[in-house]
Amino acid sequence: MSKKSKTIVSFLLIILSALMIFSCSCEKDNRKLSEMTTEEQIKFVKKQGIEIPEGYEDTVERRINEIIFKAEEYPWAPIPPTTINDPKMTEFAKEVGDAVHKYYEQETD
Repeated sequence: MSKKSKTIVSFLLIILSALMIFSCSCEKDNRKLSEMTTEEQIKFVKKQGIEIPEGYEDTVERRINEIIFKAEEYPWAPIPPTTINDPKMTEFAKEVGDAVHKYYEQETD
């Protein structure tokens, strides 16, 4: 194999690798939020500028998936229907629901 051929093959391998990495990252971004891990969901919420109420970290960790899932299932509801009877968690759920709805609106644009 000539030096020119090796260079072309190397270049093509680099391009293919970059395309594979890009396609994998796009696939991950298209996952439903409710299918993400708790850590990924909390990261998403924080990235949206939503603050976890002080002292509610454990509650949020236990309830985040339910809030996100219900926001996906009931997009017409102003607050994801949950059994939260705490004003701080209700406000948090509303903010998360709004962020979930925005996420899916952007995805379809």
